[in-house]
Amino acid sequence: MPDTPVNMPMGRSQIFMFAFTPTAPVDPIDMPVSFRCANTDPAEIHPGVNTLLISACATPVPDMVAMVATLGNHGIVNIPGTRAATTSARRSGPGAFP
Repeated sequence: MPDTPVNMPMGRSQIFMFAFTPTAPVDPIDMPVSFRCANTDPAEIHPGVNTLLISACATPVPDMVAMVATLGNHGIVNIPGTRAATTSARRSGPGAFP
């Protein structure tokens, strides 16, 4: 439901889903995601952190799908003895790798 208030206690998280249905081609654009809060000002916008990069093409193209999984299912990858981070992505749709 759009514009439905949610309660996020301190130290907890909330999952949100965004869906777009373009009706024409759209050049890539970084759309800011801002949340209105009852007890504080919205967070500053930081591209790539709290923005969504969207685009649309008139012809079918592969989709990039971010895949996130960790051993503890908490979003943190611990690599002993390093300060490394990891990410993964998969292309799907027309023209994607098999």
